Amino acid sequence: MMKRDLEIFIIVFAFFLLNFNSSSANFRFPFRCPKNLKGLENVHLSDMLGVWYEIERLDVGHDERVGTCSYLDLQWPDTYNATSNEAPPLVLVAKKVGAAGELQGHIWQVNPPTGEVNLRLKSRMTKNYKMKLVALDPNQYALFYGCGVGIDAEYVFVYSREKTLPYEVLKKLNKILRSSGVHMLRVKFIDQYNC
Repeated sequence: MMKRDLEIFIIVFAFFLLNFNSSSANFRFPFRCPKNLKGLENVHLSDMLGVWYEIERLDVGHDERVGTCSYLDLQWPDTYNATSNEAPPLVLVAKKVGAAGELQGHIWQVNPPTGEVNLRLKSRMTKNYKMKLVALDPNQYALFYGCGVGIDAEYVFVYSREKTLPYEVLKKLNKILRSSGVHMLRVKFIDQYNC
């Protein structure tokens, strides 16, 4: 009888894991952060100033509150005077705005001037979550990826200078993610026109 109970438990547990792993949540088990997805280095923060439209994201519960048609606005801190001779700060103020609200945060460079660029946004559900910049064309796209923040969490944000990205560019960025083991079925397209 005990052996039969153990078999039933194993089957039910395996069914639970399979369903949990394929759900739209941002948790996977077993979970391992990709080792080959490195952050970009030698990036000038000034190249990232301005508005970036969100094109794709890995569906994260607390981020859904920002809503569709969301964008990221990156600016120098209020204390910096861009017309002065002082050196630019090592951080940008980040404001993510969408139909349902906004998130605040910042972008900074680890070990400037050559260290990788990180983005941190704050929300009520998670005190903060951090991502690294893994691909950038300052005039066209930016790809951020975060992993292992909180409880086995994974985040993906694809941004564009325009409200769309050419198919070939999006395909290239998705290939970077897919080759690193990111489950692309969970990455959602963000409509920037039907707001």
